[in-house]
Amino acid sequence: MSSIQSKVFSIYIDEIRKEDYQQNHPNIYLKVLKSRSIHVPSIYSREFVNPQSILDISFKEPLLTLTTSLFPKTFQPEILGYTLNATQQFFTK
Repeated sequence: MSSIQSKVFSIYIDEIRKEDYQQNHPNIYLKVLKSRSIHVPSIYSREFVNPQSILDISFKEPLLTLTTSLFPKTFQPEILGYTLNATQQFFTK
């Protein structure tokens, strides 16, 4: 494992092993959406599986993330660039 892969893996492990369930990213996002009065259906509901209020274009970035993550060695430069770009956009808003 390269040093870059090792660092990225340690971030991943830190994220999935957070002891405080309320501090993991999905829960934080849900809290933010709820605070803005945005309804997110239960993951067990049909409404969650087939949302009418989400445009198809909304899946463009998640699909890119998923497809590159399936081949991390092949797309390592793209994954790092995408991550840096997303992080930079977050901190400059």
